[in-house]
Parts: sequence; structure tokens; C-alpha cells
Amino acid sequence: MGIAEALAVIFFTSLIVGFSGAMAPGPLSAVNVRDSITKGPKTGLTLSVGHSLAELMTLLVLLLGIGPFLSVNYVEITIGLIGGLFLFYLSYASMHKLKNVEQVLPQRSGKPSMGKSGIYLGFIVSLANPYFIIWWSTIGLSYISWADNYGIWGVGCFFVGHITSDFIWNISVSIAVYQGGKLMSPAVFRIVMVLLNICLGMLGAYFIFKSLHVYLG
Repeated sequence: MGIAEALAVIFFTSLIVGFSGAMAPGPLSAVNVRDSITKGPKTGLTLSVGHSLAELMTLLVLLLGIGPFLSVNYVEITIGLIGGLFLFYLSYASMHKLKNVEQVLPQRSGKPSMGKSGIYLGFIVSLANPYFIIWWSTIGLSYISWADNYGIWGVGCFFVGHITSDFIWNISVSIAVYQGGKLMSPAVFRIVMVLLNICLGMLGAYFIFKSLHVYLG
């Protein structure tokens, strides 16, 4: 297999594996659905940019050889606890805004957009997910070891293939959710938002429970 063929294989396999992760339910997916309803179809784009920056930072950390450190129990426990509490905060803050649903609904008119806040949120929510770190310190690290045989081009093809799946999926979901959200009445809107925020809170509780379970043995 020539170098060009190998790079193509790295890119497309990374794209396929990336879709399996992007399509899995998680904090980023929940935030994408929740915020696309009120803040527009660009939500998926801005969240994906933030998510990609978190992945780029993690990739660079792994290339520096710090991967084994990320697999230490205490690191996973700390990330799980902090991430769980952060998701609880996101859920609570959004629920609090729903006390006056009319203040939230108008954001769907005109040209709603998350702007830079979506990038920051995508970055933080990604790092707050302990399974994000676990994936990169296991599957991601194995992929990097393979791609690194072809130098910077190999690693680059792996990374671009991986984040391409995130952008395609998150943007597609965001557009579909926003278009559907425009048809919601205030009552239906409130119910949907409450359910989504409950999901975020449950994810936070799960991360905290798993971290405490590991800590207590």
C-alpha cells in the first residue's frame, strides 16, 4: 500500500469511527438539541468548533506522551465529578430561564446565533465528559500510534477525518431540530426543554455516580 492509499484509509476509517462517537447520546448531543431550538441552526457549527478545539488540545497532549496519565483512576474520578457538577449547573441554569418561557421563545425569531458562547460551551462540555478522555486515551491513542507512522500527514488525516464526522452530524441535527422547533407552541416548547434539561441532569448524576463508585471501589 502506497502512502497516498494509507492516508486515505486513515482518513475514511477515522471518519467512520468518528460517526459512531458523534451519533452516540451524550452531553454535547443534548446541549446541541437543547440550544438549537432557541439559538438557531448555527448551534451545531459553533459547538463543533469548540469540540474540535478540545480534541486538538487532547491530541497534542497525547503526542507529548501524557496519554497514560489520563488513564489514572484519580484523573478519571476528578474529571467525572467536575463534569457531572458542570452538567448539573447547565441543567439548573436552563430550567431557571424556563420560569418565564416568553423570554426564551423570542430568540427563535430574526437571526438567532450562539456566537462565541457556543464555541466555549462546546469546548467545556467536551472536556467535562469523562468518556471523552477515556476514548482519546484508548481508541484515540491507538489511532494516533498508527497514523504517526506516516508522520504529520498521517496524524493530520486522522484528525481531519475525525472532526469532519462531528461537524456533519452536529450541523445536520442542529438544522433539523431548529426547523422543528419553529413549529412548537410555548407549551410544547416548555415540555421539550424540561425533558432535555432533565437528560442533562441525569447525565451529570451518572458521571458523579460512576466517579464515586470508582473512588469507593
